[in-house]
Amino acid sequence: MADHIIHPLGDTVLTLRQPNAPFAPDSASIQGAKVTVGATDDPSGDVRVAEAAVDSGSNEQAKPVTFLVSSQHLIMVSPMFKAMLTGEWSEAKKVDGVFHIGAEDWDVQALTIFFNIVHSRNRQVPKQISLELFAKIAVIVDYYKAHEAVEIVVDLWLVPLQLSLPTSICRDLTLWVLISWVFGKQSIFRHVTKVAMVRSSNTDPVKMPDGLPIPLSVEAKINERRQEVMETIATRLRDLRDGYISGTAGCSFTCSAVLLGALIKNLVKLKLQEHGSSAISLDSITIVQIAEGLSAVETPLWAFAPPQQRFSWSGGPLHSCPTQSSINYSTAFKLGVGEAIPKEFIRENALVDFAADMIAGLKPRVAGLELSDF
Repeated sequence: MADHIIHPLGDTVLTLRQPNAPFAPDSASIQGAKVTVGATDDPSGDVRVAEAAVDSGSNEQAKPVTFLVSSQHLIMVSPMFKAMLTGEWSEAKKVDGVFHIGAEDWDVQALTIFFNIVHSRNRQVPKQISLELFAKIAVIVDYYKAHEAVEIVVDLWLVPLQLSLPTSICRDLTLWVLISWVFGKQSIFRHVTKVAMVRSSNTDPVKMPDGLPIPLSVEAKINERRQEVMETIATRLRDLRDGYISGTAGCSFTCSAVLLGALIKNLVKLKLQEHGSSAISLDSITIVQIAEGLSAVETPLWAFAPPQQRFSWSGGPLHSCPTQSSINYSTAFKLGVGEAIPKEFIRENALVDFAADMIAGLKPRVAGLELSDF
């Protein structure tokens, strides 16, 4: 007798060995460690497979769990099961009229829900599940290529969960990348890859955990896009600094000199430039930190004294460089990932004008990835 009777008249027993293997442990954030999910190699060679258990041996002695299922239901929804049960290289062994197939490491609850969906046992399928369980089901669905069978219930599960998408690098972000990739949810995929892009740095890049069915190309494109944006920011800052030095930026010698000093002081304060060095380095900082820092740059206020009144001048209007900028300060620096941006800005601030224009122009390039890119 099987442990789980999914179909009372079933003709197939699936034996799950080493059930409930460690899955995406707490340390497995998007910059984290290996994960065991229980599958075999993907023939494309582009997806990380389960190479090692994080808690090696933690489930090695677990008792196998058996499921009585219908081969016809499995064959209808999954090319993997079809190959196991009917293909030339069939893995199934038939004993006394019953097929016997195997699996390893899957979460028992996740596999039970998957089988209930496949066998149309709708009353046994929960209307809401945790993000953790959702991710475990996603891995099973992806491995058995049974996406169509679960489409309707996936949309039902997403309704409450997607109200609290993460805005920082964390384990949940990894799970959301997995879920949005497996089930083709573009808006979620765009958001979570944007978070990964703007919250990581060149010295601490995105590193998808081994064992999850997320293509290596997703990780590579996130890091590549971030590096391109960082290089653009560094180039723009160097060009502005060089412009103040040469006099091509600023409206006069005094203006260029004042803003050059202000720029260098701000870059050093934000740790974008070492004190006493001319090199601008953004390797250990994130795009979010750059946006937050540049939104609060300081510029001194000053006014020009006419030459003949240099020693007797009693004041006048503050200096203001002409600007063509029509950037909305309140939205220019916001990336939509919970960043801390000032509610008010000092107007007529040439450096803030420059920074707002630069960040606003770069936002489309850090808006996240498209599923169609892969």
